[in-house]
Amino acid sequence: FPSHDNAYLIPKTGVIVKPCCWYQEDIIPTDNIWDSKKLIEIRDNNKNNLLDPTGCKQCIYMEKANHDQSRRTGVNTYYKSTATDLNGPRGLEISINYTCNLACVYCTPLVSTQWRNELSLDKKIFPIRLNEQSIVEILDKLDLSNLDNIHFYGGDPFFTKTHEVVLDYLDKRIGLKNLYIWYNTNGTLRVPEHIFDLWNKCKLIKIYF
Repeated sequence: FPSHDNAYLIPKTGVIVKPCCWYQEDIIPTDNIWDSKKLIEIRDNNKNNLLDPTGCKQCIYMEKANHDQSRRTGVNTYYKSTATDLNGPRGLEISINYTCNLACVYCTPLVSTQWRNELSLDKKIFPIRLNEQSIVEILDKLDLSNLDNIHFYGGDPFFTKTHEVVLDYLDKRIGLKNLYIWYNTNGTLRVPEHIFDLWNKCKLIKIYF
């Protein structure tokens, strides 16, 4: 299988990066996020069809149970990539905030402010999210010349302006016409009209409820 062309960013104090949102270990990157030693190791191993037994155990389980079908194989099929090394990601997954007005049974207080309220948890025990400018500064350090898709997670991405700030930044830096944009949302908020001005510049918008 080809190398991971993806990066999953969790922009909190001491930004965390992973090859995807299913990877089960936190990686604290070096200054150059894409060239962090651990990420390079994961990508190199993936070229040889070797998976991290701890971080990638979900895909290992799925590939054994489902005849080599997993999130990893699906992503690699989507990219149709070769083993050629890239200087930056083709896909970005960004967990942009924890803000959410629902406490869904499959979710946790880590990614839902409503869960925290219902359980009366002290907000100080949770990591502090980076502000929007800091997220832009992280993106500034990445080579985005090969970027073709972004997946926004929350909380719920529509409860803050962070996704708008990111799209506006990308519009100015590389343009949006070749980008697929994916959202996970609970569907309780109407998207403001001005967001459509950005979305209309994109190749495709997919919204998962």
